[in-house]
Amino acid sequence: LVRPILDGLTYPTDNFYFVWGVMLLFSLWAARMLMRGEPMRFKTPILLLGGYLLIALVTAADSVEYDATYRSLILWSSYFCLFVIASNGLRTRTAIGIVLGAFIMVGLAEALWSLLHFKFVLPHVRDMVLKDPHLMELRFGTRVPTPQIIHRLNTNRAFGTLLFPNALAAFLILALPFCVTELTL
Repeated sequence: LVRPILDGLTYPTDNFYFVWGVMLLFSLWAARMLMRGEPMRFKTPILLLGGYLLIALVTAADSVEYDATYRSLILWSSYFCLFVIASNGLRTRTAIGIVLGAFIMVGLAEALWSLLHFKFVLPHVRDMVLKDPHLMELRFGTRVPTPQIIHRLNTNRAFGTLLFPNALAAFLILALPFCVTELTL
């Protein structure tokens, strides 16, 4: 729920600290693993995600939008490093349960907030912006509504704390199997 400032996961150019922080953490973890000689855990899921990243790297040269492709590759590299750290850092069932439980709680809170967002917040924000044009200048930096602002205000699709409705849907769909798995354990 507490996403990086200025939508760093969506727009990494606004704040690279997410990517650099993950890479620094991965470097420290990898150095510790090499010094201690500990074996890597969960090799199959790591290899699957690494294979996806490798295919993305190989096919990146055929991309139509080079800028977006390479920014996405930077993000996916950091996601891969974060996955390796998390999958190897959680050593007990209790730790895994805490992380999965927290993820489920975030999913439930996101679902609740998206319902409130759809039912109450979106209509209220639309009314406020229409009644007070100074508010548009304060929040969006312009008095003239751009097509993107108009689209965002008139979209009747909740996006919760995420930037886009599709991101919310993907997150909630991802959270469903975790909820079912946690409840069956």
